[in-house]
Amino acid sequence: MNQIILPVILIAGTFLIMESVAWTAHKYLMHGFLWNLHSDHHQRNDGDFFEKNDYFFIIFAIPGILCLYLGIYEAVPYVLWVGIGITLYGFTYFLVHDIFIHQRFKLFRNSNSAYLVAIRRAHKMHHKHLGKHDGPKIQLHKEWPAVWTAILAMLVPFVIWDSYFTKIGVWGFNSEYLTGYSIFGLPIEEVLFFVCIPYACLFTYYCFKIYLPQEYTLKNQKTITNTLILILLILEWLFGNRLYPGTTFPLLIILLVILQYVVKAKWLSLFYFSHLFLIIPFLIVNGILTGTGLEKPIVWYNNSEIMGIRILTIPLEDLFYGMLMLLIPVLLFEKLSKKNLVKQ
Repeated sequence: MNQIILPVILIAGTFLIMESVAWTAHKYLMHGFLWNLHSDHHQRNDGDFFEKNDYFFIIFAIPGILCLYLGIYEAVPYVLWVGIGITLYGFTYFLVHDIFIHQRFKLFRNSNSAYLVAIRRAHKMHHKHLGKHDGPKIQLHKEWPAVWTAILAMLVPFVIWDSYFTKIGVWGFNSEYLTGYSIFGLPIEEVLFFVCIPYACLFTYYCFKIYLPQEYTLKNQKTITNTLILILLILEWLFGNRLYPGTTFPLLIILLVILQYVVKAKWLSLFYFSHLFLIIPFLIVNGILTGTGLEKPIVWYNNSEIMGIRILTIPLEDLFYGMLMLLIPVLLFEKLSKKNLVKQ
């Protein structure tokens, strides 16, 4: 089993790390001392198929080729899987950036998917700026008072809830994977989970808030909300006597009703849309935490207090628990944000 798990982890890990490498290279190399190679990508002549920017394909292919060579012909341990991860990222980048976004090959031209259109629109905003140092900036740090107040306001009740459920055995943590430090009866890693994950998700939400139209709405926002409420009501009726669904579902139902029908939150569509982008990393991270690919789970659940419906090893309740955990800081952030206060 480990012969399969380790290569998968190395390939997936390298693929994810390459996104950070690409971001860093773009900011500090392409828009830095290698701008002469990159500039025609922003100021291109539509009559030319090739660009000087294409040299970066060769530059970034070298580490992948080197790793593949060392792994195949020199039998250097683990390097082959790193090389595969780099190569898969390069192929994905070419497919998304050069084919889908810039249409260097006339494929995927008529996609009506809001998900894909948002990716294209966000990148096109970058290309509106022709200079070396120009470009849209997220600058979430200017909203940090609202961000951290919102996260802290969510963290306190969730840590109390988590601590109590851990104490009575609804769920627990495998000490083999932990540092051994704890706060309020919880592993420090679990407390930091309520800081790191909401911040990352709030950052994602804010990026879409910057790049999408100011009054972005989904035509079926109300339908999505009503469907969620209906599903939660049915599951609550079936499994409400179990602690995890019996507490999570009513809280999320109440919050959704307030947002849709009382507050009438205009940003709820944006939350739903950005949340789509978070499902895949959620499944990867929560899958590992709950035991996918591991001999023992990092987080275990008392089967008598959950529905017993799982996505791989992930209890279905986690999807709704995560939504509740993220909706609260977004709600508070929208109330406290400087930009929104100015509008009001």
